[in-house]
Amino acid sequence: MTDPYPQKFGHPSTWPTPVEAPAAPSLILVRPRRRTHAAVWVSVAAAAAVTLTGGALVVAGAAGNGPAAGIFKDPGVAACEQIRDNAAAARSRPSSAPASSSQDGLKAYQALRKQFADSRYGDLRTAGTEVLDLLFQFSGADSAKDDNAGLALVAAGQLVQQWATLAGACGNHGVTIPKLTELR
Repeated sequence: MTDPYPQKFGHPSTWPTPVEAPAAPSLILVRPRRRTHAAVWVSVAAAAAVTLTGGALVVAGAAGNGPAAGIFKDPGVAACEQIRDNAAAARSRPSSAPASSSQDGLKAYQALRKQFADSRYGDLRTAGTEVLDLLFQFSGADSAKDDNAGLALVAAGQLVQQWATLAGACGNHGVTIPKLTELR
């Protein structure tokens, strides 16, 4: 039998056989190169190390240790250090130095009281605010008047007790403040 359409499709003898037929392209799963795989693991390990180191610094800083300790310093502990440093500066200053004005004293009282009030430690918060309130009350009393003399004695006795409590609270957090008798 002859092909009725030889010009269009060619002769069947020239047709490809199934063995010769080109295979459909198959999906070839390419396995990642070992170098790429190792680079991913190195990157993950480096990111984990940075995260753990940063977390350790933050935790140590919040606990008051390490290079980040100054960032997370408790305001109450900072107030204790300020009392200690101011007392040392007052001892080194000559006694003829002029006293600060009452307006400066009020601002200093308010600032230091706020530091103690903002402390996360209950012992510093309580002892610091009570001592500063007593000092503020005691500073306003005029010892020349007879009716204020009794108040001054009561406030002085309470101040001695509260100062001892504050000294203990500051000592619990690593700061030694001077005795009340050592202050000017």
